Amino acid sequence: MNRDSLIFRGKSINDNEWVYGGIYINEVDQYYIIPTISVLVEEETHSHELYPKFIEVKKETVGQCIGMAETKTWDLIYEGDIWMDSAGRMLCVVWHNYSWCVKSVKSNVIRGNIAEWIDEDTEIIGNVNENPELMKSD
Repeated sequence: MNRDSLIFRGKSINDNEWVYGGIYINEVDQYYIIPTISVLVEEETHSHELYPKFIEVKKETVGQCIGMAETKTWDLIYEGDIWMDSAGRMLCVVWHNYSWCVKSVKSNVIRGNIAEWIDEDTEIIGNVNENPELMKSD
């Protein structure tokens, strides 16, 4: 994935729903996802202008898309996603030493580059934000 097409996700502080798009972090460390370009219409003049829509998200839920998809549903994989590999191990996607890696949920050990662990049986079963109980099991 090139730098200009980075996708992030985070949970909105307003309705706790996932929001996807670009990211903006302001000077007081508030996180925003910019999902679309919106149109602002001036009532009196009927003029309009494009402006980015900023949706504030919970900092702890923000994760970057790694530029790969799981092979069953072709859902994009994000930092913090958890999946079960073909050997029955639960793995979590993490950023480690300048690359996307997987970490064993059970042992908390970094297993290696994610590309070495994705196969035709890869299926996302949750993520650290919506399924914290998965981080306690294996």
